[in-house]
Amino acid sequence: MEQGIDMAPVDAAGPSWLGAGRACGGRPSQQDDLVCLADEATQSRLLVLADGMGGDGAGELASAGVIAVAQRLWREGRWRELPGALFLEQLCQDAHLELRRRGEGLVDAAPHATVVALLLKRRTAYWAHVGDSRLYRFTRDRLLGCTEDHSAVQVRVRRGELTADEAGRAADQHQLLRGLGGPMQPRVDHGCAPGRRSRCAATASGSSCPRRSWPPSPRDAICTLRWARRWRWC
Repeated sequence: MEQGIDMAPVDAAGPSWLGAGRACGGRPSQQDDLVCLADEATQSRLLVLADGMGGDGAGELASAGVIAVAQRLWREGRWRELPGALFLEQLCQDAHLELRRRGEGLVDAAPHATVVALLLKRRTAYWAHVGDSRLYRFTRDRLLGCTEDHSAVQVRVRRGELTADEAGRAADQHQLLRGLGGPMQPRVDHGCAPGRRSRCAATASGSSCPRRSWPPSPRDAICTLRWARRWRWC
């Protein structure tokens, strides 16, 4: 991890092994935000990471908006009432509407964000993501899988035009095809798996890891695994 890392807010009732961190990297401001929430009575967890963008302070406004929506839905107990995937879908769609609301009246900026969210409920892990913030899943030292970026460079990798290592150096690596806060309603990707005896790590595009590509390069996977060993998400 980089020096000068900030600790993310963790719910007071959360277990001691639950944690997160963030660093600005080479950017002048912190545009990522994240939260870890826990309900010990039901052994449920919600972990959300957002990476903001939009210029003139809109990135910080956007990522904070995503986290505010996650905290509100958690307080309202919507995760108890809804199936895991449906709850995460509502989180992403409500966050999108919140960013649209926050962008009203802004002249030279527009709040946009990527998001990756993980819900641990009844020994099952549910996740959802929009954009290029990622969730990695591990069992011991083996990488089980990773969410696939919604980006132009990922399309080129899928077509065989770029290798995973080349994707990290591509000029269009920051061109996203999906995000929260834009004119179109976001399409959210979902996944689920048994949550026992595995661990997850999430990274945003401003993380301390090298630029991420999927399939992950060896440097990518090693860096993320080291991060996951420090802070387990499940």
